[in-house]
Amino acid sequence: MVVTVEGRVFQDESAVADRVLYGANVVGPVESVSSIDPTTKEIVILGQTVFVNVITKYKPNGFDFDSIALNDVVEVSGYLDDNGSIRATYLEKIGDITTILDYEVTGFVENLNTFQKTFTINGITVDYFAIEKSLPEGIPAEALFVEVEGRLGGGGKLFAGKIELGDGL
Repeated sequence: MVVTVEGRVFQDESAVADRVLYGANVVGPVESVSSIDPTTKEIVILGQTVFVNVITKYKPNGFDFDSIALNDVVEVSGYLDDNGSIRATYLEKIGDITTILDYEVTGFVENLNTFQKTFTINGITVDYFAIEKSLPEGIPAEALFVEVEGRLGGGGKLFAGKIELGDGL
């Protein structure tokens, strides 16, 4: 699990945390699972490539490296590598596609089309038409780091119900 700690360091080098922030990189259904080697798998969630391994922390009990399956809905936290893939440190199964319908993705806005009210994040198309009038000025913008919550629709589009600035985790 990746967190950001905000706090203060004192002259005696002691410190206090004022705030601890957690944000998932992606929450959604597992679209594919491929074994890279005996200790590493590549999974795809909402078009995002995620690498998991035997030291990734898994939740709940009984869910682990060997039990990841298609259509599991999972929450992923990890670090982005140079290719934009997520190196998962934490993976939690929160349901399946019949029980969880709201998903989340974070990343940089690409291919912004203000006429069609769409953009992409690492290849997944986000449609923000329904919430355009409620968005703060300047969101979305090309290359802006955002967090999008929404539901999947036809053609694999994520129909946004909420877009906000990402916290950069």
